[in-house]
Amino acid sequence: MKYRVAALDLAYDASYRKRSTKRGKKPAKGQLFDLLSPSGFAMAIMSCLACVQDNHVIVIAVVCSSFVSISRGSTGRSYLNPLGFPDCDATKIGNLLASRLALLLYLIASRGGVWVVEQPSSSLLFRHPRLREACRRMKVFRQSWWMRLYGGFTCKRTKAWSNSRWVFNLGMGKMSRAIRDSVTDRLAVSTTCAKTGRRGYHGSKKLKNSQNLQPMKRWWTT
Repeated sequence: MKYRVAALDLAYDASYRKRSTKRGKKPAKGQLFDLLSPSGFAMAIMSCLACVQDNHVIVIAVVCSSFVSISRGSTGRSYLNPLGFPDCDATKIGNLLASRLALLLYLIASRGGVWVVEQPSSSLLFRHPRLREACRRMKVFRQSWWMRLYGGFTCKRTKAWSNSRWVFNLGMGKMSRAIRDSVTDRLAVSTTCAKTGRRGYHGSKKLKNSQNLQPMKRWWTT
């Protein structure tokens, strides 16, 4: 069965503007793929509605910065308090993203589509009340995998949630010790320990590149 696929990703804004400039066209105003903007949320809804009824897959990669473990100290998010600090700008943005994501998942499911949401393994995105409610209203499956098994330059454990059992096909099993030891670049995140004994985490410039699919192109096109 062939699916028409819609992928929503903030990174597409830069590439869209670059292509428009090269073609001599003036790019549209606003962040077209940013769910936080009115135009971005409208684009997401239009993408869902434009897909073939009962025959489409939509992949959504939500910005994870305020949901992962490395930002726990500033956002105040935890397993029991997924909403985090109410006065923190990062949590406000993240909570808005989660709420709009929940609405999109309802829309996709109502049209008989398959949705897939990708996040790092430590993300608390699906602990958000709106998404927990969505998971109670529809059957949701979760699958984890190691990015290294797909050709990534770090091990990086990643998860995906979906309303289809298809998501289980993303799993590639356990990662052997030989593959783990073959990782030479471990500087994406560094750990520090203060005099008080409190541990801290700091992301390097390489952290963002650990999600880049470019090194894994040969795996996805075979």
